[in-house]
Amino acid sequence: MKVNKRIFAILILAFCTLILNAQHVERTISFEGNLRRYMEYIPTSSYDGSMPIIFLLHGLGGDCENFSQMGFENVAPNWIIITPEATEADVMGWDIGTAWAAGVGAERIPFIGTVNLNAGENDEGFILAILDLLERKYNVDTDSVFVAGFS
Repeated sequence: MKVNKRIFAILILAFCTLILNAQHVERTISFEGNLRRYMEYIPTSSYDGSMPIIFLLHGLGGDCENFSQMGFENVAPNWIIITPEATEADVMGWDIGTAWAAGVGAERIPFIGTVNLNAGENDEGFILAILDLLERKYNVDTDSVFVAGFS
């Protein structure tokens, strides 16, 4: 009977550990009349209470879930990790997936002209709106806010 109680206690402890651990959670924010999506990872604790933030930007055609399974929280366990999602882009009506308004494009494409993907989007403002929200909700280290990504 002691073995069963011990196994039961271990299972309960493991279950509680899973529930209490931070997870990547999908969030939305209303920004400039649009509902924008992002994933957030909030650590359960940090060394001094304040937490640095890193925004991880996906590449062309990606989404906010691209980084959520890569294990960044294992490398930086006390960091807030935010993976925002770009908006849909098209070239002459052809859907090419999501794209950041980062000046990506091409000039003098035959029969099309100049293309600048999502030039009218305010992605910088979107990221800053998320940062403002995080600063209101959590103890954020505002001297340690970083942006990284891939293409």
